[in-house]
Amino acid sequence: MLSSVTPPKKASAVLKKIKMKRTECPAVSIGILRLDYDYPIAPGDIDSPDSFSFPTFFRVVPGLTFAMCQKGELTPKVKKHMKRAVDFLVNEKKVSVITGDCGFMFNYQDIIRNWANKIPVVLSGLQQLSVLQSTFGKQEKIMVMTANGDSMRAGAFLKVMEESGVAMDRIVIVGCQDVEGFDAVEVGGKVNFELVQPGIVKIAQKNIDKDSSIVAILLECTELPQFADALRFNTKIPVFDAITGIEWMASSRMDNALFGIDFEVDEGEEEDYWFGKYLSAKEREDVVNKDALKSMEEQSKIVKKRKRSTNMKSKRSKRRKKNLLVRQMKRS
Repeated sequence: MLSSVTPPKKASAVLKKIKMKRTECPAVSIGILRLDYDYPIAPGDIDSPDSFSFPTFFRVVPGLTFAMCQKGELTPKVKKHMKRAVDFLVNEKKVSVITGDCGFMFNYQDIIRNWANKIPVVLSGLQQLSVLQSTFGKQEKIMVMTANGDSMRAGAFLKVMEESGVAMDRIVIVGCQDVEGFDAVEVGGKVNFELVQPGIVKIAQKNIDKDSSIVAILLECTELPQFADALRFNTKIPVFDAITGIEWMASSRMDNALFGIDFEVDEGEEEDYWFGKYLSAKEREDVVNKDALKSMEEQSKIVKKRKRSTNMKSKRSKRRKKNLLVRQMKRS
């Protein structure tokens, strides 16, 4: 028979201290690097704060255009701006994870993670591929949906995936360039959700029907997550994207309400963001997309603090209530 062991007084004191100081943990938030590019956002886009269950902070990188990002190039000036942006998110906003609003930022993964000072960097949903492949059978495949399949096959992504240990014979690349309405992504226009969603589901289902070894979907393009729920519902297989990867990292700092000590994380304040915010006057001079720049004075008159949408508030309220209920059950 095992005898009960009384924990050391010091250990008991530590546990008691942790339980009493329920809001001592720092806020969990997401830092997002933005291209020098502005477009109409929608929930599900990386650039939409309502896509996440954590506060978000954005910082544009002056001069970092889509074309530059796609090629994986960096001029000395843009590299300097990028480092400043990372330093701002890490040191001033104290974010918990860093991501970007373009999948091609994966080209800068090695550079940015070396600047991030122990903060995880998730610049592409593709970073989940090696984990996904390790969870499914060796004969089973992951379908990677992207904005343009030809560009992905011809670009640096293949090299990056191979270097990450991804088995390329277990990947099925599906481009969405021919889906009606999705061409808006290429020109920086607003994606018509109602028009595009049926086409995204159709092309996914077509490829699944053609290849029964496909067991999961990974959405590479940062404007595809808005269709993730429709894909989950219609295909009945797991769907991953940049948001699932980012939320996975951020949630690793949260309390598990099911077991262990109880603590609360300060959710912090989320500020309203507009293109070019947080840039100095000198940095704003290097912005390529001048049309999108608006004066901070004008924007601050419109709104000072961003208010979460009713839907987002509802999500957080449900999460808090669920955690509270689980904690009460655990204590009883």
